Amino acid sequence: MVYAFIIIEFYSAEPCIAGYISGPPYVSTTGTDTMMRLRNLNKYTHCPNPDMDPHLMTPDDRWALYAMWLRQYLQYLGRRRDHLNNIYQKTYKIYSELRDIEDIKIMRKNLVVGMTTTGAARLRASLEALRSPIVIVEEAAEVLESHIVTALTVHCQHLILIGDHKQLKPSTANYKIATHYGLELSLFERMVNNDLQCYTLDVQHRMKPKICNLIRPTIYPHLLDHTSVMRRPSIQGVVPYLFFIDHKYPEELCDNSSKKNIHEAKYLINLAKYLILNGYQPDNITILAAYLGQMCEMERERKKNDMLLANYGIIQRKKLGFLKIENRVCVALSRARNGLYIMGNMDMLCNNSSLWRDVKKTLETENALGKSLELRCSIHDTITEVECEDDFAKVPEGGCTLKCGTELSCGHICNNVCHIQDRDHNIYKCYEHCERRLCDKTETHICKKKCFEECGPCDYPVTHMLPCGHEATIPCHIDPLDHKCITLVSTTLECNHVANRPCHIPTEDFPCPHSCDNRVEQCGHACTRQCHVKDDPDHLQIHQVVAKTPLGCIVDQPGRNEARRQVTAFYSFRDVSRTSYEDEPGMIEASSRVFGDTIK
Repeated sequence: MVYAFIIIEFYSAEPCIAGYISGPPYVSTTGTDTMMRLRNLNKYTHCPNPDMDPHLMTPDDRWALYAMWLRQYLQYLGRRRDHLNNIYQKTYKIYSELRDIEDIKIMRKNLVVGMTTTGAARLRASLEALRSPIVIVEEAAEVLESHIVTALTVHCQHLILIGDHKQLKPSTANYKIATHYGLELSLFERMVNNDLQCYTLDVQHRMKPKICNLIRPTIYPHLLDHTSVMRRPSIQGVVPYLFFIDHKYPEELCDNSSKKNIHEAKYLINLAKYLILNGYQPDNITILAAYLGQMCEMERERKKNDMLLANYGIIQRKKLGFLKIENRVCVALSRARNGLYIMGNMDMLCNNSSLWRDVKKTLETENALGKSLELRCSIHDTITEVECEDDFAKVPEGGCTLKCGTELSCGHICNNVCHIQDRDHNIYKCYEHCERRLCDKTETHICKKKCFEECGPCDYPVTHMLPCGHEATIPCHIDPLDHKCITLVSTTLECNHVANRPCHIPTEDFPCPHSCDNRVEQCGHACTRQCHVKDDPDHLQIHQVVAKTPLGCIVDQPGRNEARRQVTAFYSFRDVSRTSYEDEPGMIEASSRVFGDTIK
């Protein structure tokens, strides 16, 4: 007997085999026992007879049968998975080969194909099919030898390595392995050290001559300057384009055991701000820090720029770290193009490195070593020496402490402190008194606003004779014919009241300001409204609630009370557009019942 599938009854203590309905009833228990059996299926290792009637099996045999089926099904799924995985691997291999063929066709259409050393290792098969006779490796001194060998094929006829072994070396993830097995020695440097034929480019196109002297002849004995470096612009706002600021401020220990120097960080940040005020963009300035802690104190850029602010710290230990390595120092001193400013403790550097002693001699020869940097105001040619961050307060706007003194387009003088930016004073606001003539009528009408504010129309008061015969004092820019005379004129109105009205308001349009004080004929109350001869001469608008009680009547009759309520509501809220009481015959009848002939 073979059972194709099973169904677990989670509210039964045993599995129920599909296809069997008849048989002894199962004792229903909680699902806890079932879950425990499912978790311990591995203990059912014996294989019961599958042809035996499951209802005749013991519970353990039924669970063992279920576990056997489950193992068989898992084995089937495993074989199915392996089969599909093999199909996928074969399909992906075909797809990759077709893609590589397409890439090779594209590369063969070009004379030059570029890739990284990692890409060359990954595309090894494509390089073999490409059959390139010439291989050029740029920055070969920074590439591991194994990476270069990987990029070479049997079809390579000419290998060209371009690099500088006196600068950065190949980098590896493990420093100990790199030093023990010599991985820091590139194929390029090994060939140079073994006197293989090589060609040296002796003309540099980057640095100004004084900057180049820091590494010549110490590192590059035969380095020459191209004529283009002689024409590089000078640094705006700074006297020398090369200077070493020497100081003795101590360093501090960071949380990560690195070093930092607050004095250097503040000084260089203020120097960078000063250069920006002199027209340089932040992308033109790079700040190099010697240690991680110092880097956290300053924001720096990782690319070559027009100016370089190098920070070599104050070293209080006997070891200089990588500042003693010639390759690292060479890179740091040769990145700048137009200006290089270094800050640190020169005595400590020289005591631990012969290379820095040579650099010091060069700086002293160029008069580029001292405790303060000279800044020059490009407007007044004033020299300001800055030794600490507080000295930058003497050049708050990138110039000096003198007044700007530039004559503005308005004729006034700029009273701000000397500033390099906004030399055309397009943003500057002149706070002097304007003193411009506001009109052509007289020269005494002068603007009283600040110079940067719009003058606007002439608001000086001028007395004019109006067409009505009255005199009025009005702003100068207003035409007397357009002015409304506000002189009060005594006038007798249509209601026979005498009132003072503004001259520009006609008598027929002027409302009477007096109160009515007349009694309403219908009810006898005094009118408390403002004079209303024009809009309500018959006093139809009654706002006072009327609740009258007939004289001599002491009997409370139901009909009389209802009529009194209706009359009260009528006099309080009825439409004021009514012209006579005959329009409400029901109300007249009700009022007659209550008040007799009083209301008609």
